[in-house]
Amino acid sequence: MSRSHSLHGALAGLLAATALDAITDPRPAVVVALASGATAGALLPDTDHHSSSPARMWGPLTQIPCVWIGRKAGGHREWTHDVSRGAPLAFAGAFGVCLIAPLLAAAAGAWHWLDVATDVLGAIAVALVTGLALIGVDAWLTGLPRFGRRRLRIDPGTNAALSWLTGVAVVGAYPSGLPPIVIAAIVWGVLIGVPAGIAGDACTISGVPWRGKARHILPPGWRIRTGSPVEAALRVPALAAVTLLAWMLAGHPVAEVAASLTAR
Repeated sequence: MSRSHSLHGALAGLLAATALDAITDPRPAVVVALASGATAGALLPDTDHHSSSPARMWGPLTQIPCVWIGRKAGGHREWTHDVSRGAPLAFAGAFGVCLIAPLLAAAAGAWHWLDVATDVLGAIAVALVTGLALIGVDAWLTGLPRFGRRRLRIDPGTNAALSWLTGVAVVGAYPSGLPPIVIAAIVWGVLIGVPAGIAGDACTISGVPWRGKARHILPPGWRIRTGSPVEAALRVPALAAVTLLAWMLAGHPVAEVAASLTAR
């Protein structure tokens, strides 16, 4: 369900960004960070399976950690899918720690080796958010009508290159850490996206755990089979909504994102 999860996460993030835009005038970087964090968050629960999209994102580099997470989580659709056991807070907290670490090290005047270590943590966090968000972009591209014989796709090699270049570039541009408002947007995005992804699984026949029991959002007979035509059909309105909200928020062009990041 990775395509569905990523679209649901993107939709949740864009809805949050739209609500924020109605209240105040957020910086473009905040909008992008919030939407990217939510898209990434919706895919994070599936890091408990060795063949999920997050696991296959960068080959062995992501597959091996996902195998380890799956074992520690108790298997697929166990702890990482359990809101009652704090899965959203754990994922958001992990990204928050990695992104805040460079800020704390710079403020404390840490030793050189510690400064380098925190920069590496920050780069990994940014690269992971970017890579998972690119899975969402790929899902969006896949949902578009086909022009010609081939669809425009983001393959694992392209994903890895773009993700790590982004992570290294961000750390290079901000050696003391990202602006706190951008970090907060990513963390809140993950906190929004994880429940969105879990809710999607709660609509399926298997359901998700809640206080030791399998729970479902939909009643019997209405539950969706993973990979079924019904799931594919339900992606269409999600794709349309994501496209519409992104277009509505297009008053924040890409060029402004870089400009807003430089304005602290």
